[in-house]
Amino acid sequence: MKTLKLSFALIIAVLAVGVTYASKAGSRLTTRCFTAITVTNGVSPSSLTVDINTCAAAETAIITQGKIYLTAASVANSIDGENLCPPSDQRFCCVDLVEGDPQDPNFQLSALLDLGDGSAKRYVVSDVFCKPQP
Repeated sequence: MKTLKLSFALIIAVLAVGVTYASKAGSRLTTRCFTAITVTNGVSPSSLTVDINTCAAAETAIITQGKIYLTAASVANSIDGENLCPPSDQRFCCVDLVEGDPQDPNFQLSALLDLGDGSAKRYVVSDVFCKPQP
């Protein structure tokens, strides 16, 4: 009976760890804000670049058209954080990214990218930041 109780406790512990790990998938936010990206919704890609695109164009592509799946980005085209983008609604500044969720049916639309942590992952846009006209 003692063996059964120990085994049952072990199964519960393993399941708890598994559920915790699964719930964390897709929730890891990157620490940098990306200033030049290419995103897609599976139909057509859009490229967004700091100071080139308007805030309205960036928000339309990402929010209205659902182009949240990252296909191109690099650490070289990023800044330390959105705090370097003074709040405004004029020019695109950067986007925050979060690891994609494998449960998302469009997960495969995001390219595998290494954005500085040494392993390739799939990312989606989590937030858009804009700044005043340069």
